[in-house]
Amino acid sequence: MTSINNFILVHIGKCGGSTVRKELEENQINCLVLHTANVPFYKSPEIKYIIVIRNPVERFISAYFWRYYLVCVKKEQANRFIGEKEFLEKHNTIELLIDKIKNEPTVFDTNYVHHIHENIHFYLKNFVDICPNDKIIGVILQETLDDDMDKMFNIKVNSRQNNNSENKQTVTNEMRSIIKSHLKKDYLMIEKMFKKGWITKNQYDILSV
Repeated sequence: MTSINNFILVHIGKCGGSTVRKELEENQINCLVLHTANVPFYKSPEIKYIIVIRNPVERFISAYFWRYYLVCVKKEQANRFIGEKEFLEKHNTIELLIDKIKNEPTVFDTNYVHHIHENIHFYLKNFVDICPNDKIIGVILQETLDDDMDKMFNIKVNSRQNNNSENKQTVTNEMRSIIKSHLKKDYLMIEKMFKKGWITKNQYDILSV
């Protein structure tokens, strides 16, 4: 089992962070979890970071339809955020969502959707430039989560939490291209992480498509 202590787990929404948190808890590995917030930088040499991240397009699609499922299908969070339910109901297919993004690139500046507003850039924008490399223990990808948890913590992941693959809709290459263009700031964060050596070439290839 890992001897890592005093680390902050940066749980970027819809990147597998709930699974990571559950596995760490079950294996009695303590950490401070940061979720839906800008990442603060602490100078203390004892405090280090692990970041849980995902390909931005896949994260965006997963986040959007997870919110649709919780708000409009299960109605568990129908009234959690003002205006979210109405927006999701109006754009309840990937085609309608893509049309909205094409016609109104700043659509999410004025329409709040949980985990869409809190994107990768939201978490890392003030952190990636000032955090030295020796403060980063590692980066866990949703796409390689099982292997990453095994290598980093010697943990065999038993199951995935909050899996919403059943709620996804088919996304064409053209649609992916439009979403990717919309997420330029997220991809900028990934580029910076790669240049600083926080992620490997293999991780970069997965995250940057």
